[in-house]
Order: sequence, then C-alpha cells, then structure tokens
Amino acid sequence: MDINKSPTFDGTLKRVRTEVSDSSSSDEESMLSSLTVKKSRVISLDIWPRFLVIESSNDGALQKLSPFAVEKVLQGLAGEPKSVKKLKNGSLLVECSTESHSKCLLKSKMLCNISIKVSVHKSLNSSKGVIRSRDLEGVSEDEICENLSSQGVSFVKRIRVRRNNELVPTNTFIITFDKPLLPESIKAGYLNIPVVPFIPNPLRCFKCQKYGHGQNTCRGKMTCARCGQFDHESKTCHIDISCTNCKGNHFAYSRECPRWQLEKRIQQVRVAKRVSFPEARKLVETKSAVAVEKSYAAAVKVSTTSTSVQTDLTWPDGVDRYQKLSDVEKAQKRAAKAVQMLCPKCP
Repeated sequence: MDINKSPTFDGTLKRVRTEVSDSSSSDEESMLSSLTVKKSRVISLDIWPRFLVIESSNDGALQKLSPFAVEKVLQGLAGEPKSVKKLKNGSLLVECSTESHSKCLLKSKMLCNISIKVSVHKSLNSSKGVIRSRDLEGVSEDEICENLSSQGVSFVKRIRVRRNNELVPTNTFIITFDKPLLPESIKAGYLNIPVVPFIPNPLRCFKCQKYGHGQNTCRGKMTCARCGQFDHESKTCHIDISCTNCKGNHFAYSRECPRWQLEKRIQQVRVAKRVSFPEARKLVETKSAVAVEKSYAAAVKVSTTSTSVQTDLTWPDGVDRYQKLSDVEKAQKRAAKAVQMLCPKCP
C-alpha cells in the first residue's frame, strides 16, 4: 500500500499529508520569517545622523577660516560631504552623504588646528508624519511605538480634540521617525497605512500675540487677543474685536487672519523643502513680495492702444484704410440703386 494513501470506511484510498510536506511548509515559513527579520534589520541599520553641527570652543574661530581650507579638511576626514552651510552663530551645518563620513565627523576633535565639537542636529535628523486608521482605536501609543521601532519610529502621539470641554482621543497619530526622509507608508501588523507629512500650526506667543516665539522668551508687552490693546487679557475684555497683527475684525488667533495664513505657509515650506525656519520665512516673504509687485505693476499699467489701431485691426493686412472706406461707399451706392430699381417710388 502506498504510504501517501490511507483507506477510508468505504474501502477507497485517500491521499493524506505526510511529514515531509509538513517540514517543507515549515521551512518555507521559517525562510519568510528570516527574510522579514533581515528586512527589519536593514531598515534599522539605515538610520544614522545625516546632519551634523560643527562648533568651536572659541567664539568666531570658524568664521575666520578659509572656505577652501574647511572643504579640504572635511574631504580628508571621510570624503566629500553632500552640503555645508554656515549658521548664524558661526557654526557649520554639514550634511553627510555616507554613514562612515558621519561617524568620522562625530569622532573629530580638531578642524584646521581649532578645537571643535561635533553634535547631531536636533531636528533635521528626524521627521514627523501623520497616520490615520480606525483599526488602531484601542491600541496604546506605547504598543504602536514598540512594534514600529524596526521601521525607525521613535515616538508616537495620539491627537486629542476638545468636545464639550473634554479631550477625546481620535484615530489620528503623529509619528516621529529617526530619519530625515519620511516614508510613504508603514507596516502596522497586517495594515499598510499611508504616511503624510506633519505640518505644525504657527507658533504664537500667548503674551504679545506675535508669531515666531513663545511666551517664555517674550520681551513684548501683555497684549489682548481680542481687542489688541495692552496690559489686560482677553478673558476679561469687552472691547470691540480687533486683531493686533493685521487690524482685522477677528481675534489674534483666528485662522482667517492673513498673518496666520502666512505663518502656515512658512511651516509648509519648511517641511517640504527641509530647510530651517529662517530660510523658509525668507523664501515665503520673497515670493509674496514678488507677487505683490507684479499685481501692483499690472494695476498701474496704462494701455497704449489707440482707436486708430483698433480700427486698423478690422481691415485685412496690406489694404489701405482710406481705399477700403471708398470701396464701402461704392457698395452702398450700388445697394441704393438696386433698391430704386425694385421700388421706383422709394426716395
């Protein structure tokens, strides 16, 4: 009798699964699991600091160095970097092209006989995205972060909204990645969830109502968010509404404020182009100034088209205008003669 067949109650033979097939299927599963582990390890190994900050112990020492000398020294350490920029405080922002270059720079202590300190940039080496899924409603933030750590996730925050004076959790999460490039999607168990860039709201000071800083570092006066006047808060204010930023008929924190919309565009450019906040502000304000200049030029532009030119456009090219007028008069006379022939009594 064939070992792969067993008799049934009616005497017929039925093929059954042997131990060999079980072992082969288990081998396939083990191979798939090993590939999954290797893939997760590759993802984790791809995480390394690409943006480094080089600062000197002596203030202003790096600013006196020749850019040619700095370039040669950086190339001699571990190869040519992807980009080098000088910050406002005189430090150098270096974008590394390889992991070995990043490691070598982090170990460096001297640059052109100047004592330096190399550190990882605080914000450019990470990225934030937003995911939305109803299937994650009952899953905690810690569980999501732990299971997505192999994909570069370092922090997870659930967005909560205020309803009836209570904070209600939503199914939207802000995900922080330990890499500058945001992935298009993440694998959360059997789910493939798209990731969209996280664009924060503009930073507004609760003290002076201006944008770009917080109340802890504010040097301005206490300003009301309702009326725009000084030395009182909006909670006890009953004066007419007036925005302190644009003088419009809305609160200072209104999203209808042109200033708020400008600051929001700055945040969008900062996230999309991966630049610093001052650089994004410069790009947006320059673009806005060019748009205003173009609209002003279009408004004050005087048309130089005359009536004679418009009349000329009604005639075919190469035909004298006065000759064309005489032809029209001749046609009118012929039409008048034809009318008289049809109706002799007509004048």
